[in-house]
Amino acid sequence: QTINEHQIPLKVLWEEIQSRNLDEKEIWEIFLDAPMITITKKEDAKLTSIGLRSSSDKSRYKKAGIKIIELPDTPIKILKNNG
Repeated sequence: QTINEHQIPLKVLWEEIQSRNLDEKEIWEIFLDAPMITITKKEDAKLTSIGLRSSSDKSRYKKAGIKIIELPDTPIKILKNNG
């Protein structure tokens, strides 16, 4: 089983947005810089066990030995193009 999560937790993103005077484009860029990822429940448990579950450190996956693979496009577009 898998879990979809933000690379940087929403709480951290929200605090950053609130602490700065940003326009819509700048807010959108923050979210684009930290896209959703999918990890297994086992990987999620590993992040929790080493205290990185809610960390804002984008390298937390590497520290936990989790390899992140970036897709060239969204999953739905990949499926449409290959179907």
